[in-house]
Amino acid sequence: MSKAQYIKNMIKKICLDDDTKIEERILSSLSCKSQSYTLGMSTFGALTQSDLNMAMSTLNKKQSALIYAKYQSCPTHIGILKQYVILSMQINLPSKLHTSQITEYLLNDIVSPKKCRTCKGVGEVTIDNKRVVCPACDGSPNVTTSQVKLGQAVGVSQPVWSRNYHKPYMHVIEHFESVQTAAIAKMKKRLIH
Repeated sequence: MSKAQYIKNMIKKICLDDDTKIEERILSSLSCKSQSYTLGMSTFGALTQSDLNMAMSTLNKKQSALIYAKYQSCPTHIGILKQYVILSMQINLPSKLHTSQITEYLLNDIVSPKKCRTCKGVGEVTIDNKRVVCPACDGSPNVTTSQVKLGQAVGVSQPVWSRNYHKPYMHVIEHFESVQTAAIAKMKKRLIH
């Protein structure tokens, strides 16, 4: 059995065991080439670059730019992604927010999201032995640039930002989160079949 076939078989087994593990392995492989994984008593290496290239070939340009920008910090793809962010801003944000500083904040929030310090990026915490939505991030484990900073970038106060601009700003971030979800699903499908 070839190494590629062996990896495909292991991926199928993983997906049957736990669908989220394959996503973790794909994303880990994109940013770390030497990691190996243990399944019960057996171990297999990280996905090879050719496996990843095969999976990446199924993505459209926006998905590819996002994945390469986010997980490999590729400057070329960050530039391409920035153009998609600007286009999304023009569609979703009021013209007052079409500034280079807001573009940079958005790009940073999309490519390098910070994890909530309270729940450590899980979205839930344990209080009195019960799992509840994290009160600090309201269940959204990625924390964006502060609303005070964003408001200052366009010359408005935090309450004005929150009332008028926060939802459209978050809509752009959520759009790119859905682009990533679709990209990972395509990659997973390609690696399994």
